[in-house]
Amino acid sequence: MAIIRNWKSGDDEAIFELFDRTARWLSNESYTTKFDDKGLTPEGIVLAEEDGLIVGHVMGTRTEIMCEGRPTIFGGIGQVMVDENYRGQGIGKAILQKIIQYHTEGRCRGILLWTQDNRIPAYPIYEKFGFRIAARRAFYRFRISESKSPLSVEPYTEKFTEQTEAIRQEWMRSSFPVGIKSMRPSSTNWHVILKDRQPVGYVNIGKQDDIPFLSRAVALLSSASDVCETLLAHLRKLGHEEAIWQTCVGSVWEEELHKRGFRDGELETDVRMCLSIGSPVNIDNQRPEFDGCSTW
Repeated sequence: MAIIRNWKSGDDEAIFELFDRTARWLSNESYTTKFDDKGLTPEGIVLAEEDGLIVGHVMGTRTEIMCEGRPTIFGGIGQVMVDENYRGQGIGKAILQKIIQYHTEGRCRGILLWTQDNRIPAYPIYEKFGFRIAARRAFYRFRISESKSPLSVEPYTEKFTEQTEAIRQEWMRSSFPVGIKSMRPSSTNWHVILKDRQPVGYVNIGKQDDIPFLSRAVALLSSASDVCETLLAHLRKLGHEEAIWQTCVGSVWEEELHKRGFRDGELETDVRMCLSIGSPVNIDNQRPEFDGCSTW
């Protein structure tokens, strides 16, 4: 019978052995710095111990998420794993119950996690606990036709910090789930979209297989259509004939791509799920945002 308990000093070596026996998403070095995250405490790490081994692990962080137009404390669940030799004994359910209780007692508005809807047995367990999908990632790969550029595009520099922060704040107020500190642009790969020399949006433009890869686009909602058109024209002007746009199902950017005839998006198995604590979180009336928060 597994003992369910919290992390204590000296557990890390046994946890690293569990990582080696199951799935490794973090390096040992990264794990040892876990408490650099101020939202994580020893009470937020739940372990299952049996036969002198750590056979189950889950991490529960707390962070501020913009929800229903205001900053709100949410719990996060991550690094969920159970030793294959001990599955089917209710260990996964037990450690999840413990971490949900921890977040509930901490008066969190809800709990967020990342998973894949084809991950067995984790996904069905999350559904049984009442988690529902808040955001699903989608990728659109398409050929770029000639188009007009109503706005202009420049590499991001610190001179745009104050203006892009105002845009980010507006974007967050109607998006979910978005961390209070997330989606801030930096110098690498970030570009600003300008109207009359004033920023109205920004985006990360990287590359995948030598094809421009757009992600984490943020804009004033009144300018979203022009921002989309400008980005496509900008890439075409640079000589690119194809592009990939990472977004969410039901997002503003998916709507804009659909308007332009790009409807063959590839839906990913990656999903953000949310469990409400107390009154239901109004997921349906907030714009989905996948890359807006981290749950470890």
